[in-house]
Amino acid sequence: MSQKNIFGKEKKSFTPRSNTQVIADIVKSHAHDISLSTESAKLVGKAFLSIESLSASETEDLGAITNSQKTVIDGIVADYEETTGSTLTEDQVDNLSESIVIAQNPDEYYNAGAQTEPGTVVSAIGGGVDVGVVGQELATESFEVHGMMNTLAMTVSYNIRPEKQSKAVELFFPTITLDSTQNNYTIDVHLSTVFNSKEYDLGGKGDAYRNQKHVIKALRKHDILKSNFTDIVPVFRKTISEDSFVDSTLLPPYVVRTDFDEDVQTSLLKIGKEIKLTHISQTDRMVTLGMSDDTDQISANPRLKTLGLKVGNDVVLFKNLQYHQQSTFTYSPSGDREGIQLMYDVNTHLVNADTIGEISQALPTELKALKDKKLEALLRFDISGRGNTDLGIVTLNAAAVQVRAVRNAETKEVLSMENADVKALVAELEKTSIVGYEVDATRTNSNLREHGLLLDDRVQRIIYGVKLHSPIAIRRPIDDKDTVSDSQRIDSLIRLSFIRRTNAGVSAIYDILNMLKSQPQQLDTAEPFNYTSVGVGQWFARTYVKDVELDVYKTCQSLTTSDRLNNVSSVMTNYILGEMTQAYCSSELAAGYELTDIGGSSFRPHVIAIADAFTSKFIFREGDARTLGDGFDFTIEECSDERLVLDEHGQAKDGEIGTIFLSFGKPRNGSLSVPLWFGNTLDKREIPRIVSRARGSKYQHETMVQPWFSHICHLPVLVRIKVTGLKRSIQERLNFQVTNEVIQPATAAAAAAVNGVPAAPAAPGVGG
Repeated sequence: MSQKNIFGKEKKSFTPRSNTQVIADIVKSHAHDISLSTESAKLVGKAFLSIESLSASETEDLGAITNSQKTVIDGIVADYEETTGSTLTEDQVDNLSESIVIAQNPDEYYNAGAQTEPGTVVSAIGGGVDVGVVGQELATESFEVHGMMNTLAMTVSYNIRPEKQSKAVELFFPTITLDSTQNNYTIDVHLSTVFNSKEYDLGGKGDAYRNQKHVIKALRKHDILKSNFTDIVPVFRKTISEDSFVDSTLLPPYVVRTDFDEDVQTSLLKIGKEIKLTHISQTDRMVTLGMSDDTDQISANPRLKTLGLKVGNDVVLFKNLQYHQQSTFTYSPSGDREGIQLMYDVNTHLVNADTIGEISQALPTELKALKDKKLEALLRFDISGRGNTDLGIVTLNAAAVQVRAVRNAETKEVLSMENADVKALVAELEKTSIVGYEVDATRTNSNLREHGLLLDDRVQRIIYGVKLHSPIAIRRPIDDKDTVSDSQRIDSLIRLSFIRRTNAGVSAIYDILNMLKSQPQQLDTAEPFNYTSVGVGQWFARTYVKDVELDVYKTCQSLTTSDRLNNVSSVMTNYILGEMTQAYCSSELAAGYELTDIGGSSFRPHVIAIADAFTSKFIFREGDARTLGDGFDFTIEECSDERLVLDEHGQAKDGEIGTIFLSFGKPRNGSLSVPLWFGNTLDKREIPRIVSRARGSKYQHETMVQPWFSHICHLPVLVRIKVTGLKRSIQERLNFQVTNEVIQPATAAAAAAVNGVPAAPAAPGVGG
């Protein structure tokens, strides 16, 4: 109660009313409209436990109660704005509304917190020894509520505060406040994967996993979506199909691996022979599943892919010809509708000193002049062919190889054909011949023999619970005549809770760092649904953790004292840019961002950082375009926790030791359909209890609150930079690194010039 003078007026005081007291008084002024009947309060308590358990009539009654409360809330908001001249934010109004409801039946509200869904993850990150499931002590001990309206007013004033943790912790763990009826936080992630069809063995001894690949990672790894299931691969089978291939003594068969993980022996097809391509392209797997038949066709426009040039007893391959405009088979202008033809006449096939024979793996002996005489030759290959896509046949014929030009390999000058070296080379080249080829062809799959890659869509769910921490209480004898009011005690509890939650957030960052360091790095799993790390980010990014040290004193250089501050800042920001660019790429987060509904070209990854108070002052701040360039948004907040400046002996050394924690935060521009930022703080509104408790022959007046929060991690990407030598770099003279190099002048004239003396003219007849 305020003190008054003899005339009944309040004494003047320099102690202003706190915001807590202002809100509490306003709420008390609406006491009659806020208070619910006993039955209504019970109904509200039942809704906390499960809204689905309400009957139709109860649901209707609950709606009526909610509507009546909305009118009261509007009145409280208006009174607050009139009293303070300030406007409540949308989040504050939500806190006001929810607080009025939960305070009507606090026991059921806390009981609801003990209810968890199956599979709920109650994370211990950042809790430490502070965590203790207290449960419902307030309900089991003999407490007498000290004024229901007082408790209600304090609940509103306690929860309406906008900040519940420091800016540094809020940057890494933005707060999500759960509704009064929400006991758990659920994240559903839609995952799309692809995999190859797999046949199981009868004995059940094969691998059950499908080797599924996350579609998100396909932007990073091109082979995930590579699908060549209908490729025609001729199979070399001794005595069965070998007559369709180049002589194996000239070009031994080689092995290729199909998309079905099947090793197939193949080689170049023989020039001048009709090849039944669909016949000889049946792999062992295809034979097991069913022989090809007349429903299997070659798809339109196959292409010439490889040519084999016989040079002596070796073969030189000319590859990747399928991209040449003349390599495509076209439909015949007349005759069978499925008939195809090839006219490949190209005079730019190059042979030089780098030409390799397939058998010798070196320059063929016949062509050694290419190296010895530094020559290169342009060859003309004239290939004609025909085939039929329905019948699956193809035939190619080759004209004699022609030498179109010979050039100097260094100057690219075209040499005369009459040149002796050129004549000798041309004579050897004209002995060569095209002996084999490879066709880039696929089956039409009109009979649906192959189904290619299979797409599998699944939803992965993580359910987080919110921890109820051990309580914080302020206690005094009930007959204490001090002037500290309950609202002032609530102010103290707010500050204590703020510090406690902030400390827990910093602890969480250290705990996550140590956890990630203990896990396998750069891990790829066969099954993307296995929990390999933390949070939803495990399905979109690789675990990436880096713990490094930056000695600013040894790294920074400066010519003038005036530039020293900018140079020190540049050293740190450049180092941060390098580390976070590496983290962005190595974690494969870039692909994850690209395919998760970014929402516009203005999106930029948001690098977040916290640093100790000393170090943070020397890092360029938000709004400075030089900070991390145009590729990243950047926000840094300072942190007062001494753990960031401790040495190995536990001594705090501001300026001598510093710490920067870095990760990726919520985007400023655009949006993500999944939380691909570092983490969040899950928050439940708390109820301060103002109670009187019997202790022997005395009563204690207590103001108590039980914090209710959890720090959770979504993205397993974290970098810690230990900063040393920063204070020395600012205050001490920097040693400028200079490399001395002695250069010997080539002439006396040059020596004189070096020394700044003009050289004397050389005597006649001297020099050279």
